[in-house]
Amino acid sequence: MSSLTPAMIRYYKEHASDNLQPNMIAINVCGTLLPYIAVALRFIARKNSVVTIGVDDWLILAALFPLTGYAISSLLSVHFGAGRHIIFLKSARSYSETYIATITAYAACIVLTKSSILYFYNRIFPSKSLVRTSWALEFIIVVYNVAVVLTTALECIPFSSLWTGKKDNCIRTVLPFTILGAVNVITDVLILALPIKFVVNLRMRTARKIQVCGIFLLGSV
Repeated sequence: MSSLTPAMIRYYKEHASDNLQPNMIAINVCGTLLPYIAVALRFIARKNSVVTIGVDDWLILAALFPLTGYAISSLLSVHFGAGRHIIFLKSARSYSETYIATITAYAACIVLTKSSILYFYNRIFPSKSLVRTSWALEFIIVVYNVAVVLTTALECIPFSSLWTGKKDNCIRTVLPFTILGAVNVITDVLILALPIKFVVNLRMRTARKIQVCGIFLLGSV
């Protein structure tokens, strides 16, 4: 807050009506309810089929816990002023604390969700090469998400510098977050592409193979 210039403060006051909080609330509510519905339907399908519940199912169920934590911390950040200009924050300290909580919950949710997908692949394609690739991707996913949490938590030392405005002991997070974001996208692409080789080698018509690959690639939506 102390780094704001008079021109910035004047602009924020002139645009005090700018408010993205309703959007943030709607996104968090929908983004939480839909996964709960999807996971519930998944377990119902397992119960009504011959396929047993596996590690991949338990992992995606576990992912709902950090997802819920993410939604709660995001909504709390809205309460403290997120979605409006920075001068309208009710509590810079509380906002900073919910920011850390949100990032941590997000990272945990990503690890569990991607792990679930990899275990699912291993279940339907029990190939040694796929298992090795899955473990390599799993390692990368865990490491970069730990890096995300550590970068966020150690952005300023002491941590209170985030809300006191004393930025002398803070690092610029644009570069590390850009790199980590790129790694996140790359792992997404690799996970989506992982089963294609095995689908192509299946003994079925080409049209059927294309349909199966399309189902897997729906995960990119």
